Amino acid sequence: MKSSSKIVLALIALVLFSLYCLYSHTHSIYEQMNKEDTLTSATDTLKSELVTIDINKTGKEIYFNATLDSQDAYEVLDSKLIDTTYSVTKSVDVDETLQDSTKVVALISKLIDILKERYKEGSIIYKEGLLTIDGKTNDPDAKALIDSLLSASLIPNIDTSVYEKKFIEMTYPELSVEAQALEVKMNEIAEIEDINFEEDSAKLTLKSLETIQKIAEILKENSTYAIEISGHTDSVGDPEYNLELSKQRALSVKDALIEQGVDAKKMVANGYGDQRPLADNNSEEDRKKNRRVEFKIIGE
Repeated sequence: MKSSSKIVLALIALVLFSLYCLYSHTHSIYEQMNKEDTLTSATDTLKSELVTIDINKTGKEIYFNATLDSQDAYEVLDSKLIDTTYSVTKSVDVDETLQDSTKVVALISKLIDILKERYKEGSIIYKEGLLTIDGKTNDPDAKALIDSLLSASLIPNIDTSVYEKKFIEMTYPELSVEAQALEVKMNEIAEIEDINFEEDSAKLTLKSLETIQKIAEILKENSTYAIEISGHTDSVGDPEYNLELSKQRALSVKDALIEQGVDAKKMVANGYGDQRPLADNNSEEDRKKNRRVEFKIIGE
């Protein structure tokens, strides 16, 4: 055989050998990947179960029942429930074969703060992948906060909480002639010189701070009197929002009077929203009359 033929055969043999090696290597990689996929599938099957969390508040008692995937998850939730104000009863198991609950626990830890601080009674339950928030509150901000948290979450959820509006009419003893005259004087100053706020806000205008300073001087000269500062709005917009805005505005006036040296213990601040109009709300002039702050002497 000629040398050129031998070279050709040698090259063919080399190519075939290279192809065989490439096939063997590729097949080995495929088998390894298939093995890893099998392991991953087995792990996913193993961790198909979800955590369960049940937190219930009744008065000053909180019940915490859960099956969690880690000690860390337990410590995150438990740290939110530690509070000398409440009696906490716990029944918690840790099962590390459960699916990771980091996102669920992070959301529930935020909801616990709202439940403790703003709900008379209520519950946070996470079961079979569904988060349910239930309860009763008199705080209009509570539902708004919950709605905000839930809307930003990808976790399926239901909010069945109820806002119960409870308006309590305050009653005070009959005032002396001197106290009545003082009350009239403060409200005349507030009406004539105005106590105004920035639009849709509880922040006082600079002009209003000057008016409040005059009222503060009267109160400091008559320091035996206790007063109620009441905030009022017109009927435009959501009634619950207006109620909270009127309360915040009354608190702003109270804070401004405290800064002027008036005794904080002699003042209470309440908001009545649009529930006590001085005029109808059919014109801007009448709505302006209803947007006001009033002062009432409640003790001598």
